[in-house]
Amino acid sequence: MNGAVLRRKRISAEIPGALIATRTGISRGRLSEIERGLVCPTREEADHLNRVLDELIAAREKVAAEAERVGYPF
Repeated sequence: MNGAVLRRKRISAEIPGALIATRTGISRGRLSEIERGLVCPTREEADHLNRVLDELIAAREKVAAEAERVGYPF
């Protein structure tokens, strides 16, 4: 996945860049450069970013589903 796709996926899931950076150990500046296409992530960085983003999206979906189940506005 290229940086622009990563950014669109992250933003559409409403996941802050700072959270991705913290969870992956990639600096916020480096993540920004990747997302803007200024640098290409290493294979390891790309794999880690994708894995963490997918985990966070899945967790967000679980929370939203549970909130809906109990009638809590989310």
